[in-house]
Amino acid sequence: MLASAVAVFLISAPAIVEARTKVLQPVFLFDVANTTAQQTEIALRRSLAGRHWNITRDTPNDIEAKLNVRDHSITTRFSWTATQVSIVYVGSENMDYEVDGAKTYIDRYYYRWLKFIKKDVINYSQRANASGALPQNLPADNDDADDDDSPAKAGK
Repeated sequence: MLASAVAVFLISAPAIVEARTKVLQPVFLFDVANTTAQQTEIALRRSLAGRHWNITRDTPNDIEAKLNVRDHSITTRFSWTATQVSIVYVGSENMDYEVDGAKTYIDRYYYRWLKFIKKDVINYSQRANASGALPQNLPADNDDADDDDSPAKAGK
């Protein structure tokens, strides 16, 4: 009985490793084109609000925000300029964050949730460029709301 339990664990262990993503860089960067720093900030704030992130610390050109999805949470620091947004990992709960020697691992959903923010910021910025001003009353893009990875669908 014990031997079969150990065999099941050993067989399923690689699946656990595959569910993580290597955190190779401590900073997740993306570029924003043809905006001002103020437009980038507005786009970022709207994206965070639309994706149910809670701002926990707010200073000029720097926001710390937390996302809670079911029993998982991540906290990140967002900094911006007119041309770039920088996202730095601060902490998490139930995200399989692990430092193993020189490598750091975290659940693959961490990057998926950051990519939703990236997509929204870029979309808002493009709308600002097209109209000359960033609309203040647009909801976050929800074309991925039927995706199980979407924080909006997963619950708050």
